[in-house]
Amino acid sequence: GICAPAICAEQPQWKLSGDSLFKVYWQTTLRVANETNLIAGGVLGPLNLEGRLRLTGSTWGIPSDAIVIGPWGERLDKWTVSARGGSLSLQLGDTTLPLLSGLYLAGRSLYGGVATAGGRLGTVVGTATGFYGMNTVSSGLSISTHKLAGGAAEASFGRNVGLAVQGMRATKGERQLDMGGARTWLRLGPVNLNAEVAASRSGSSSDLGWVALCGAQTQVLGGMLSVSGQYTEADFVSLNSAVAGKAGGIAEATAAWSGSVWRGKNGDNAHLGITGRLAADNMDGSLAARTAKQSGEGTLTLRTGGWLLKAGYLLAHEGSDEEPPARDKTSYVASLEAAVPLRLGTGTLDATVRGSRSTAVDKVLGTTDVLDTLAAAGRTAIGKTSCAANLTWSQSAKPAGARKRDLECMLSLSRPIIDELLQAGMDAKAVDSRIVKPDSGEVESQKDALEAALWLKYTPRPWLEAVAKVKGLWGFCGPDPEKKDFDRYLEGQVRFRF
Repeated sequence: GICAPAICAEQPQWKLSGDSLFKVYWQTTLRVANETNLIAGGVLGPLNLEGRLRLTGSTWGIPSDAIVIGPWGERLDKWTVSARGGSLSLQLGDTTLPLLSGLYLAGRSLYGGVATAGGRLGTVVGTATGFYGMNTVSSGLSISTHKLAGGAAEASFGRNVGLAVQGMRATKGERQLDMGGARTWLRLGPVNLNAEVAASRSGSSSDLGWVALCGAQTQVLGGMLSVSGQYTEADFVSLNSAVAGKAGGIAEATAAWSGSVWRGKNGDNAHLGITGRLAADNMDGSLAARTAKQSGEGTLTLRTGGWLLKAGYLLAHEGSDEEPPARDKTSYVASLEAAVPLRLGTGTLDATVRGSRSTAVDKVLGTTDVLDTLAAAGRTAIGKTSCAANLTWSQSAKPAGARKRDLECMLSLSRPIIDELLQAGMDAKAVDSRIVKPDSGEVESQKDALEAALWLKYTPRPWLEAVAKVKGLWGFCGPDPEKKDFDRYLEGQVRFRF
């Protein structure tokens, strides 16, 4: 229709986009699944509004919170609604925490609400954030969920000084954890300084745990030098178990330098990186023994003529100071990597090769473990056919003398049949894993697997895509030749974009 410009300007402008993917799987029974993502956004007066929605449905494995209609179960997987106006914003649903550092949480996901306000006063720019909701972190097979409430404020005093304060309360059942702290950064001439302190109190305990860290970065010898230190008091508790305190307290220090050591013509250069780390527990002497860790790592990267060569070496030691020591372990890791473009007829083969050896010597147990790995990958195009191949080999040697060898090969081919309307391809994967006896060299156990798939991809419109795939699996578990298995199934998927 036609309307006056003044009236049309007041009407909200909305836009809807998204995609919907249907997957079909058939082996002995037909299974169907769907994932739909919807995004709606627009302007309503001074507000920019956006909503995101993810719906999942299937005919099997239907969760208890799904809406069931016959054999089909549909559930709301994720949703987010956000509103922004000027320096104010509000997010509801499945969102993230923007300011809290890793001293507080292992993951930043939040199901709840986050409100942010910002402003400027002269040369000072500030932001304040408040949040409330559920934080869920998955680690392996375990899932941890806590109710969070808190806030953070950040201010920049010009370009060289900044300060942020943070605080939160986490509850899970009867347990409660309060955390708070501050972070600052400062630029003094060529030196960038940063520091952070955080404290925690668990439940009704009167013990206050804390952690403090600081660091500095500056240009030295044409490269960047970084130094940092951290002390974690024994009673410090965090939802991130990697930074929680341990009995006796933990001290850590790190120094690193990286920069170019050679520059040639046409962008050729050599880059060197060196890192050293020290760590020790039982800093207050409350325990009978102290465990210390030292490590040094160096990498040299050479770029010349389109080639990339990278060599690395790591040396690490962990030991305790009691007599006799309960820990005395040294690790060595050497690696070499190359990325080389090779001429192949009128085309180019992009090849990468990586090899490494890892050795762990435990003087307490009197054992030595060795792991060798070799990986190669290549990608090229022969005419209209795209080819990609990967090869991975590894061998581990245990103290008893037994050796475990693993070999994996992958090959992918694809080419257009009718321009971009119809494409066809093949994917294949072979795996061989075996354990060899130390004395006789005979194969003690063996597992082989072969997986192959043929597929067709049909794209009649930019908003429509369909894929059909037939797949076969063959497995063998030795040394018994009768332990064989063969399986096959069909897969299909249709994606709509709008």
